[in-house]
Amino acid sequence: MDDFRSSFFDGEVELYAKTSYLSVFDGWLSRQDFDLKIKNASLELVGEYNSCRKRMFKRFYHECFFLNQEDKQYYEFSDEAEFVKILGDNLDYSENFLLVSKKNNYAIQTGYDFTDNFYFLDDSLKHRFENTVRQDQIFIF
Repeated sequence: MDDFRSSFFDGEVELYAKTSYLSVFDGWLSRQDFDLKIKNASLELVGEYNSCRKRMFKRFYHECFFLNQEDKQYYEFSDEAEFVKILGDNLDYSENFLLVSKKNNYAIQTGYDFTDNFYFLDDSLKHRFENTVRQDQIFIF
């Protein structure tokens, strides 16, 4: 567990963990689909995409630490309001929001184009997430 957490500090998480993606889409988009579903998406559709992502993050935040990548410290959220504020500041504009499990070897990091990074060590975690995030209209690939 400590090795998994420290891999984020060393910039070696891709070498240490498996990576999948959590997305409102069921796979990578073609250029035409990108234009239709992202580039030219209405504000209402963008809101729907982000609502799914927020529900997913909210489902797991209580069992995770927030890793502040600037000071390389792990923080526990004091309450849901703090979580919602920090997530809202980072949801669409950065890869700086990183939740790392307190007990299991997984992490979720915000990404771009409504697709987030999912790092894990054990395939059973991926299967667990796949079943859980489906409830939030999120796909894992």
